[in-house]
Amino acid sequence: MLYRNYGNNKQKLSVVGLGGISVKGLGQKKATEIINYAVDKGVNYFDVAPTYGDAQELFGTGLNGHRNKIFLACKTKFRSSKDSTEDLDNSLKLLKTDYFDLYQLHGMKSKEDYEEAMGKNGVLETLDKAKKDGKIKHVGFSCHSTEIAELLIENYDFDSVLLPVNWNLILKQGFGKDTIDKITKKGISVLALKVMAHRLWKNKEERGLKGAALTTYLSFAGRYCVLMPNSMNNDGISRKIGDIEERKKLKQILSSVQIPERMSVIVRTAGIGKNKKEISKDLTFLISQWNKIRELTLKSEAPKLIYEEGNVLKRA
Repeated sequence: MLYRNYGNNKQKLSVVGLGGISVKGLGQKKATEIINYAVDKGVNYFDVAPTYGDAQELFGTGLNGHRNKIFLACKTKFRSSKDSTEDLDNSLKLLKTDYFDLYQLHGMKSKEDYEEAMGKNGVLETLDKAKKDGKIKHVGFSCHSTEIAELLIENYDFDSVLLPVNWNLILKQGFGKDTIDKITKKGISVLALKVMAHRLWKNKEERGLKGAALTTYLSFAGRYCVLMPNSMNNDGISRKIGDIEERKKLKQILSSVQIPERMSVIVRTAGIGKNKKEISKDLTFLISQWNKIRELTLKSEAPKLIYEEGNVLKRA
């Protein structure tokens, strides 16, 4: 595992962290397995929030015996001192700890968020008191707005900022580059999210209620299948395949092939008329391709080109 410095004391944090949302709804046994696997692989950065369903409870039990070896980050969505104080105390209770290594303002995205947090009886009062009382060691915020991020770092002494850091979008659209430069020049640590994002959301309708301006959905199209890593329980048949009998046959094939855990597969229209052997061969190729990408990503240091699709037009 690679580690990088965090904060003025240069605490070593793993470049890959485990987000609480990844264990949400999996049950305690599975969540604990994932946590133990992450720790065994050298992960020491764990991030969770009250908005991640039952993740706090699962982390609270699953991290038993690991607390002194990890860096635990939590968040609050509230902007007032009263509500955020109650949120902090409840999170400490659920996570079975006396302190957080990092406590963050969750999803700062508007001027209203900024003004309420910075104002009288705002959440920053909670951060100041909690830090004085030893309940938190570092303070930060997560943000998907470069404008709000720059306002916050100019007006409060944060230790870190959690925001989208994505080389694809930096190189193609310049997304966040200037803001990241301003953050690092102030000596503030940058924590990266959406590093695997493929593009910006097209519009508000596609984005829905999602706070981030990026999508982390990945898909790899083969001859007959589309593989979606890190997506669960979404196996299916393309809607463009309208023949009922063909759909039934393809569903039977799909249910009989072995699909790795935490991956989903959709059979494309090109899969019409194909047998199990052909579908399985295509799926095996896609899984192999993803594993190579994942392995290269884990051992690479940014910026680095991990994968590039071939040109549609090829000369004979």
